[in-house]
Amino acid sequence: MNSTSEHARRETADNMGMLAHVSHEMRNILNGLLGYLDLINGDLSQNENERHLDKARQSGHYLQYLINQTLDFAKLAAGEYRTQPQDIAVPEWLSDTLDVFRANAQQKRLRLQYTLDDTVPDCINIDVKALNHIIRNLLSNALKFTSRGSVSLHISVAENASIPMLIFRVKDTGIGIDPADQGRIFQPFQQAQHTQQGGTGLGLSLCSGFAEALGGTLSVESVVGEGSSFILTVPFIPNKTDTGMAADFVMQTQTAMIVLADTTQSTTLARLLRWLGANVVACSSAPEALFHLRQQTINSNGPAITLLIADAQLPGMSGDRLFNEVAHSGIKPLPFCLLLDPTEEHRASCVADAIVHSPVTLSDLLSLPLMKAKPPKHAPETTNARILLVEDTPLNQELFLGQMQLLGQPLVVITSSGQEALDRLTHETFDIIFMDIMMPGMDGVQTTEHIRRQYSAEALPIVAITANLVGSDISKYLTAGFNDVLAKPYAIHQLQAVLSRFLSWPESPSTKLEPVHEQNAQTQDDTLSWHAALTRVGGDEELLIAILHPFLAELPSKLEKMEQALVENDAALMQRQAHSLKGLLRTFGADAAAKVSEQLEHAAKYQNQVDMMHAFKALAEPLAEAQKALYARVTPSS
Repeated sequence: MNSTSEHARRETADNMGMLAHVSHEMRNILNGLLGYLDLINGDLSQNENERHLDKARQSGHYLQYLINQTLDFAKLAAGEYRTQPQDIAVPEWLSDTLDVFRANAQQKRLRLQYTLDDTVPDCINIDVKALNHIIRNLLSNALKFTSRGSVSLHISVAENASIPMLIFRVKDTGIGIDPADQGRIFQPFQQAQHTQQGGTGLGLSLCSGFAEALGGTLSVESVVGEGSSFILTVPFIPNKTDTGMAADFVMQTQTAMIVLADTTQSTTLARLLRWLGANVVACSSAPEALFHLRQQTINSNGPAITLLIADAQLPGMSGDRLFNEVAHSGIKPLPFCLLLDPTEEHRASCVADAIVHSPVTLSDLLSLPLMKAKPPKHAPETTNARILLVEDTPLNQELFLGQMQLLGQPLVVITSSGQEALDRLTHETFDIIFMDIMMPGMDGVQTTEHIRRQYSAEALPIVAITANLVGSDISKYLTAGFNDVLAKPYAIHQLQAVLSRFLSWPESPSTKLEPVHEQNAQTQDDTLSWHAALTRVGGDEELLIAILHPFLAELPSKLEKMEQALVENDAALMQRQAHSLKGLLRTFGADAAAKVSEQLEHAAKYQNQVDMMHAFKALAEPLAEAQKALYARVTPSS
């Protein structure tokens, strides 16, 4: 009896402690929110009022985050959390995860690094919500408590385990954790004495709870003054689905040369490139790379190098000097990418086609010059094929029509929803369908599954159009009944290649496309890749400007919807809006703003309110720069 009473007393004390912690934190946030709202009045300037409103909005978002965190804790404590495993492509997941923390690491001049063992499969089956919560919390803590050095994520497969187990190790060179605190930091509302910086103290407790829900463990190794390593070990299911990119995605059949002295970094980068379909030639020094390129020029042996990626800080000869040697030694010109350490000052003495800061992720590779496809020299003669486009975004509809006219294909029927497409098919016939994936209501996958009940893949080809062409998504689209996949933003020659495959268009058409003139392609800064945008429309600047005008006019309304989604925590609305914005920005060559839009889309996809808030805030600056550059394109110069 006494034992039962004592247990009940301790449980009551724990619950009271939880209420005290949470209510104290909520009271602080509410005081701040109400205080900022009280400061808003008619006597202040608009800028001051907007600043107070922004602070109040941030307080509201953090309050919502705290409530969600408390609810997650209660669900885990009650054993009510149910895992929802799903297939994820590891390179894509890594890119999404690390891109969230890049800006913070660069601001603190910390090296953000990762390694991926060869034993880790490209695609795994796991509860991504729980995994994201753990890894992102650990990375966030590592960056918070590290003032110099590095933060790294290492992923490997456990050896000699009875079932497949993944090991995620988040390591930092920060302040470390005292041995006396290491046993208590995973308990609710507990923080290490010398690391207390406010908050509820639920972060690591939630991480430990999610680890247990996944059937795994979370532990720590730390030395005060040297840093900490948090080790997550969780079971997973290897997925043997082919996760390489589709044939139309331009690194297929390409060969990249990477020149890095760091063997681990070189191996990881080579794996990402191969995952995208590229062949890889790895060199550890500039002289080795020059020798290989000269031998190829002389003997024409082996696959032709189509992209050169070199570290700026190569021993002996720097990466930019290597490029200058290549440019002046009779070697065939090729796109060049310079890899920079974000913690070191470096001014390249060459004009690189692209500069990428380490760590190189999938999103970095997808933005390289090789991805900017070249237009075809000719368009096919006019055909009588009937084409159906299923696309809900008016600007994308107009772009598709313009591209098809350039290709001599006037017979295009457009529908704005999956249901409308199904209705059309009841009384009309088509030779090919181009299907957008993300649409409200019935999406592209669901619509295609309906169509396949009546038409086989041979009888009616269906091509998916998506801005999410990575990893396991491709297999999902093909399994659903699509014949092929076309990635947004696609170049006009890629569209022509698809049409030629399925409609047997002539290989030597006569009508010439407008060339892309260099003087029209240059931009005032690195914000806009206008040349790439012109390439996608075959050099037709008039068409590009025609769809740019309505985009700029509708942008404020789109941003209002995104802010509404953030305030109402409507992840589905945010995902649709961010997805649409990402695709349109890429169409116009605004790659920097598009990349942040993609981060926002993924945060919404996984219903991560905090990441949504951070990504939406981070979007403001690159989007404003893109708007300015795009307005310059539609405004006649004086």
